Amino acid sequence: MRKLQIFLFMLLLILSGCSGQERLDSSGVAVDWLEHTVPTEAPPTMPTAPAEEAHPVETKPIPEPIQPETTTPTTVPVRERQEEPRTQQKENVSESVKTGRSVAEQQATGMQQTTLELSGGTSVNCWLYIPKEYSTAPGLIVYLHGGSGKGTDLNLITDAGGFPQYLQSGALGLLSSYVLIPQLPQNLKGWSDMDDTLMEMIRTVVRDYGINLSNISLTGHSMGGTGVWSIAAAHPGYFARVAPLSGSIRNTRENVQALLNTPVYAFVGEDDTIVDPEASIAFVNALTEAGGDATLIEIEGADHFSVPEKAYLGSYGLVAWLQGK
Repeated sequence: MRKLQIFLFMLLLILSGCSGQERLDSSGVAVDWLEHTVPTEAPPTMPTAPAEEAHPVETKPIPEPIQPETTTPTTVPVRERQEEPRTQQKENVSESVKTGRSVAEQQATGMQQTTLELSGGTSVNCWLYIPKEYSTAPGLIVYLHGGSGKGTDLNLITDAGGFPQYLQSGALGLLSSYVLIPQLPQNLKGWSDMDDTLMEMIRTVVRDYGINLSNISLTGHSMGGTGVWSIAAAHPGYFARVAPLSGSIRNTRENVQALLNTPVYAFVGEDDTIVDPEASIAFVNALTEAGGDATLIEIEGADHFSVPEKAYLGSYGLVAWLQGK
């Protein structure tokens, strides 16, 4: 038995020596028994071709845009075109300085309805007479209408006759003074109720038209005649002269003192049955006795409504006097 074991052992050694060059790994691939590792060589490096020299790209210059040919304009240069109206404007301004008003105003002469812009955004309509010719610093005549002219229609004033109608028709000829004819609203009793507005209207015309402050006259008939007395007495020394027709005034010391230095040319009708002429006669006598410059004409045979025609169109020289002539 022991010999058999030795025999098998020896047989095993022999078999191992015959097949000991290789062995299989777990995947069945033969591997080196001594487990020598073959070094892994890096893949051969491929020689790189020398870089080609970069040849500069030939660029062609961009041609400049062709400018259009300029031609000398045949029109007048702008500067010269501007100089001509400026020269004309200077001539117009100098002309307006000579006459006291603009060229446009010179063309619009005679009686015309206009609107005056007052303080506080208030505007009032009125008649305004613009003379065609006059000297520097013209005068101003303010006319106060009678009761039939009250309202908002300015034609009521001229339709009532008297001074406004004579002026509009040309019966008075060409005046050298401006004429302002305001209108009393229907809700006011008399001109003294419109005192502030009336005086602002006068100041506006004086400012806008270069009126001579020392040559402002006030005249009116009937209710307007009474208004002349009251407005003039309320503003002593403001008016250069006053001419009340068929008006009335209280003969008081205060009124006499207020009008003592204002020239007065008053007219009444002998046969006036609407406004008693005796009130004006008594006041003018008192004014004259106090040293005032006052004249009263009592027109013989004239009633209340005929006084304006005889006074303004007659031979008394009233219109020339109102202009300061």
